Amino acid sequence: ELVVEKGIGLTNAERGFLIRFDDGNHTFEVARNRAWQPIEAPEKKISRSVIASVFGTGEPVLTIDAQSDLAGMSQTIAALEIWSLMCAPLKVKDRVIGCIYVDSSVAEQEFSQESLNLLQAFADQAAIAIENATLYQEMMQSREAEKHVRQVFQKYVPKDVVQRALKISDGGKLSSKQVATVLFSDIRGFTSISERMEPEGVVAFLNDYLQRMVAIVFDEGGIVDKFIGDA
Repeated sequence: ELVVEKGIGLTNAERGFLIRFDDGNHTFEVARNRAWQPIEAPEKKISRSVIASVFGTGEPVLTIDAQSDLAGMSQTIAALEIWSLMCAPLKVKDRVIGCIYVDSSVAEQEFSQESLNLLQAFADQAAIAIENATLYQEMMQSREAEKHVRQVFQKYVPKDVVQRALKISDGGKLSSKQVATVLFSDIRGFTSISERMEPEGVVAFLNDYLQRMVAIVFDEGGIVDKFIGDA
């Protein structure tokens, strides 16, 4: 919205549009007039041929006689009596991520090459700002996704194992084939041993045994999946 507001102000245009390009699709992010009122159905209120040209060539477009230049190409421009329009690409390196489109009717003003140069200079700065904002949003979403994975898996496996798992990537998926060792540890003759001991002694014996075994497994970077009895 700030980009469109400044674009209208810099060029003294009657209307302004911010359009994003993504995988061949055009999305109208903002469409306002000078009074800052939203423009309904903006895709039907602009010259599609101009948008296509900017997207295809990465070059800005200026016309000071839209009624003649776009005759037979845009019934919308004729119906709205648009006289002068400009469209500047939002470019990041060699990639066109969108455009700023402004226009004016006969009663407003006629744009010039100087106006286009000003709009393009502004669009270059706006493109960087929009791209940075998009990357920041994607980074925050990625962090939130990783945080969720950590919260889920740390209920079942040690923290360091979760950290190692998050670094595994196989075609963009959190998966990979790994060589692993599985240890099943049993207390031989436990039933007969426990029959000769007091309940408190059995608990103390198990606690001592399990603490020793768990420490060894953890020291080797392993995971304790579960403790089970009489399995």
